[in-house]
Amino acid sequence: MRDKYLSWPEAAWHIMQVTVCANYLFMPQILYQMAGRSSWVLVFVAALSAFPGAWATYALYARFPTKRLGEYLPEVVGRPMAIVIALFFASYWFGGALIDIVVFAHYVSTTLMHATPMQVLVGVNVLLVLTVGLLGIKTLVRVVDLLLYPIVPFALFVWIWPLFSGELDFSNLFPVRWSDFTEHAFPLGMGLIGMYHGYHGLMLTGPALKGGPKAAAKAMVLGTLAATAAMFAFIAYPLAVFGWPAVTLFSYPGASFIEATAPPTGNFPVRRLDLLTTVFFRFVMMIAAVTYFSLCVHAIADTTEALWPSAGSRARGFIAVLAAVAIQAVSYVFRGLSAVLELVKIWMPLSTVAVLLTAALALAARFRGVKEGAGNGE
Repeated sequence: MRDKYLSWPEAAWHIMQVTVCANYLFMPQILYQMAGRSSWVLVFVAALSAFPGAWATYALYARFPTKRLGEYLPEVVGRPMAIVIALFFASYWFGGALIDIVVFAHYVSTTLMHATPMQVLVGVNVLLVLTVGLLGIKTLVRVVDLLLYPIVPFALFVWIWPLFSGELDFSNLFPVRWSDFTEHAFPLGMGLIGMYHGYHGLMLTGPALKGGPKAAAKAMVLGTLAATAAMFAFIAYPLAVFGWPAVTLFSYPGASFIEATAPPTGNFPVRRLDLLTTVFFRFVMMIAAVTYFSLCVHAIADTTEALWPSAGSRARGFIAVLAAVAIQAVSYVFRGLSAVLELVKIWMPLSTVAVLLTAALALAARFRGVKEGAGNGE
């Protein structure tokens, strides 16, 4: 049996971090472009839309509590389809890691390190992701735990302080028009269904979770609700501070509003609050990137090991290094933020495909009566 070292509050914290950090730097710009002033409403629509994917992930975990995705795929869909589905999920999670790494490199270049070549910044992020990925899932979990202490006070400050800063004008959020949602209805719908998908983390850490399916359900619900509150701040607060359409002039409105609402005193410890944002959110952003990266690597390695046991255990390190090199190489294509945002617009519908595919797997496992009460140890 695998060690059970992950509590449900830790899992909820991980789900919240992945959900927020997969979205906070680029999602405001995307939603502003597609839904205008009314985009803040979509924060709550996305939370409701997360239910199908969360249910499917929970259903799979309940049937395979000691296995990761790649380990039970052959049992659910057979060998050929297991390979196809594992490659899809691996490609999807590879895209998530690539986007997070490159977007954050652009953010650091824009705000702090203007003279540093972009590929150097990307390389630093890739090295961090690869290091944690090679050290293993337990290391990722412990890094997530350590970030609780510096990030929670800062996140609460970001969410609560602006309410007392005098800079927020919530009348800027209105009027909400139905027509704002209809112009790009299809891509919006495709994106929102999979927008909050931090629960994918359980496909990686599920075997380590204490408390079984009940703990998984609590972690997914509370993690997603906490992420919804955070995403409201990152999407609605910039609108309230800068107004519409001025908010669209900012490259990173989800970060710029923090500086605009900083305490107005020269004695404040860090007057350039975007610097503090960069320092703290570097770690949080990397949690999402490392989670995506590890999911990608394990999707391939676990499926390989399930199908060819002698090869899989040796392949994980090689796959991790290969994926890291691929991220560094592909990042050359996305030299500007606009190019990355175009990639995001392609990747968002893939989130919905991932949700539908997860639901199909859950239904297939149920109707075929496939259920594993215990797995092999690591």
